[in-house]
Amino acid sequence: MKIERFAHYRALTISALLAAVLWCFACSFYSTAINHCTSVSIKWEKGGVSPSELIRQQTYARQDGAGNQPEATLWETYPEQEIMASDKKKIKADIVAAFGDCGDIVSSMLTAGAYPARSDESGCAVSTGLAFSLWGSTNVIGMPVKVEGKQFYVRGIFEEEEPRLFLQAQADSEKLLSNMQLTFTGPGAGERASQYLSSAGFPAGRILDLTLFAWVLDMIFRLPAVILAIGILGRVIGHGKRLCRYPLLLAVYLLIAFGICAVLWFCIELPEFPSEFIPTMWSDFEFWGNLFKEQGKNMVSWIAAGPVFRDMELWISSF
Repeated sequence: MKIERFAHYRALTISALLAAVLWCFACSFYSTAINHCTSVSIKWEKGGVSPSELIRQQTYARQDGAGNQPEATLWETYPEQEIMASDKKKIKADIVAAFGDCGDIVSSMLTAGAYPARSDESGCAVSTGLAFSLWGSTNVIGMPVKVEGKQFYVRGIFEEEEPRLFLQAQADSEKLLSNMQLTFTGPGAGERASQYLSSAGFPAGRILDLTLFAWVLDMIFRLPAVILAIGILGRVIGHGKRLCRYPLLLAVYLLIAFGICAVLWFCIELPEFPSEFIPTMWSDFEFWGNLFKEQGKNMVSWIAAGPVFRDMELWISSF
């Protein structure tokens, strides 16, 4: 009996340790990758949208009283650009010219300061790798740096080994930026992104909607808690079988046990499945065929497009 009990507790201990390890992995994976799924990515292989065009569209939308306008951020990566510090030290780094919220296009954690605001034409944010290469330190807030002959001042430092610099594109610039991030509130982000491009008069591009991927991430994040809830439910049923001869005690026991399980399940707060992936009829095979076809086409288009730093971050975090 003692040997069986010891084996039982050992199994429980091992299960608890495995659950803790799974939870740690899930938390790390979730926090790294979820930031890539909160908005819709749009890429143009040729052309794009300029900051001045976006400003005009937003101005017209406000004048027309158009509601539910998404938050839009334009950006472009210029690889291997020369950056020079005040002591004439130079280094090659990737420059990301953004127009909008820089935090929407990167998942790196800020270690100090902030990303330059949309109206900040003289500010920039540098990676820790770039800061160490140029100054040998990450305590560089306010330091001047020259990019293509123009002087910028460091407003923030973000955690990344690759030498990278973020700056804001000018609002009156007619230069086309080939990437856009759209943040919507509510379901149907991919379809709404297509409608937005059409109504705004912007060219059609590759649309990557990661709504389903975000739902999967949420489920992975909650997986250890789900397993724990199912395990507790199994234990409740197992102990409840011993009270089958005592109906009154069994009823009280099950009422308390299932109440505890219901509270636990409520605390897990499972994510709502994206409404655009739910058919009106589950036997609608045409819907399922089109769904898998569109999602497969979406992923193939994304992988086939020229990868940028944001894509690489998502690939690395996913694998």
